Amino acid sequence: ELGERRKGRERKRHEQGGFGKRKRGILLKLHDGMPDKSPKGNVDEPILGLIESINAREDYVTTSSCSGRVCVYLRYEKG
Repeated sequence: ELGERRKGRERKRHEQGGFGKRKRGILLKLHDGMPDKSPKGNVDEPILGLIESINAREDYVTTSSCSGRVCVYLRYEKG
C-alpha cells in the first residue's frame, strides 16, 4: 500500500511536470491530424497500432514516426 501511494504521488508529479505537458501537446497534435516532423508529414497507417501502444504507457510518448522509423521520448528525472 505504501508503494502504491508513492507511485501515485510520483505519477501526479510527473503528469504536472514538463514531460506530462509536452506529452499532452504531442498527443493533441497527433489526434488532430497536424503534421509531424517526418518527411511525409504524418504517421503511416501501418505503424499506428504501435504508436498507440507506446503512447498508452505513462512514461513514453512518440513524436514522429513512419513505418521505418519511430522516435520515442522517455521521462528522465535527476536524482
